[in-house]
Amino acid sequence: MRSRYTAFTLGDANYLWQTHHPDYRQGEAPQSSAKEDLGQWEKLQIIFSCDFKDGQAGMVEFKAHCREQSQRQILHERSNFKKVNERWFYTDGEFAPKALARNSACPCGSGKKFKQCCNKS
Repeated sequence: MRSRYTAFTLGDANYLWQTHHPDYRQGEAPQSSAKEDLGQWEKLQIIFSCDFKDGQAGMVEFKAHCREQSQRQILHERSNFKKVNERWFYTDGEFAPKALARNSACPCGSGKKFKQCCNKS
């Protein structure tokens, strides 16, 4: 997750493409020199992260803070990842996700309550 955030800050579209799971990609790969103007990124705040029971999937909820045309923006997403050959790949995500209740089941599948498992707060 942090490496993808760094790629966003650098506008490295090629790295973002390479770390996007092949089954979830849309469109063609960018040219190797492609750099995108994705705003001025300021910080990454990880809300929580967890690996699922099988160890082959995971989830990261984060807020990425940036500035576009002097306007402060916050991208809030809960991202899903899959592990392939010991590497994590982004699959998809939910923008502006609803908060997980502390007493709800943890999304990692541990069977524990969220507050006793992956919730870091």
